[in-house]
Amino acid sequence: MGGIFIMGGFLITWASTSMMEYDLKEDRIPLYYVLIVGLIISLCGIVAFENLIMVYIFIELSTFLAVGIVMIKDEEKNYKAGMKYLLLSLLASSILLMGLIILYNITSSIMIDEIGIRLNNLSTSKDKIFFIPLY
Repeated sequence: MGGIFIMGGFLITWASTSMMEYDLKEDRIPLYYVLIVGLIISLCGIVAFENLIMVYIFIELSTFLAVGIVMIKDEEKNYKAGMKYLLLSLLASSILLMGLIILYNITSSIMIDEIGIRLNNLSTSKDKIFFIPLY
């Protein structure tokens, strides 16, 4: 799966080389490529780790790098779009974090393999879990 991100990043980088001269200022072009490489590495980190805390950290890192790519131009519409993207992704990641906390409370593990085994054991046991809606 990480190979897909690497190939996609290579294609994006290759396709963007001809457009960078027209879209960005000369001093921002190296920063653009640093952000692209960082985003590719963070997406590979999401796929590579089996620890949910590390996955969450790499999701946040990829969010900040993607916002940097959106806001790299010096136009006001890019700053507005980047701030909207940042706020909505932080809202979504906080909901994800609450879900991870609930999952940890049920399984007492942060490793993806162990969570799968423990949830499978819970579904086959006679004890049923009733979720109380969070208000």
